[in-house]
Amino acid sequence: MIQRIPTSVTRACYLALVAVMALATMSWPVLADDPTPTPSALVDDLQSSDPASRAAAVAGLAALGDARAAQALFELLADPDQRVGLYAAQALGELASPENLPILRTGMRHRNPDVRWRTAFALGEMGDPRAIPALATALDDPEVLVHRTAAESLVKLGGPGAAGALARALGSSTPSVVNAAGNGLTQMGDMAVIPLTIGLSVGDARRRANSATVLGYIGSPQALPALRTAVALDTEDSVRAEAEWAIGEINKKNASRR
Repeated sequence: MIQRIPTSVTRACYLALVAVMALATMSWPVLADDPTPTPSALVDDLQSSDPASRAAAVAGLAALGDARAAQALFELLADPDQRVGLYAAQALGELASPENLPILRTGMRHRNPDVRWRTAFALGEMGDPRAIPALATALDDPEVLVHRTAAESLVKLGGPGAAGALARALGSSTPSVVNAAGNGLTQMGDMAVIPLTIGLSVGDARRRANSATVLGYIGSPQALPALRTAVALDTEDSVRAEAEWAIGEINKKNASRR
């Protein structure tokens, strides 16, 4: 069940996630001296033994906007240098095209977890709702960084499909998956209310209770009828307790807005 006071799975995982998000907001590296590098020259530079040269080549390919470089960039998702790997993921996201989706879906099944989380990041950067099924599957990934990145990417994509995928993940037996999904749904706010109210009446008690908890965090009055029904009719004590708590939270939030 979701903890009402969210806790990090481990400090190491938290710091890793902070590092990922920090790198994601960094500027591209400075390009090499050649002011007009050709795509073929840049692809050659991706094989350089120097991480800085590989990073600059990734930046150059992204600047050129040539979607044909997708396969070369995809292979760089396994780069041992974290910065180079994330630059490659960012570039793949910026070179978004329907032709790249099959390549990235393959990345979500890669044996290397670094490739999987970087691919999840790239899918979020693409902004294409057709990436939702692959990210929804990644919510079941055993690696914490992979399913947390998948949840963040679903939040970026937004919309009912992404909210529905996160709501279904509240039934997971893995606490870090449930927490990632719950945090994502809370960020989505009102968009998440309908799939969460559906979650109050379907699935096992874990999903129903977690759905109620997240509705309490969101604080939307739209959820009150479904929560009252859960209090009156659900057969599980845990679900009724979370629904009652959520009703109290929503009422408090509404009272403070008056």
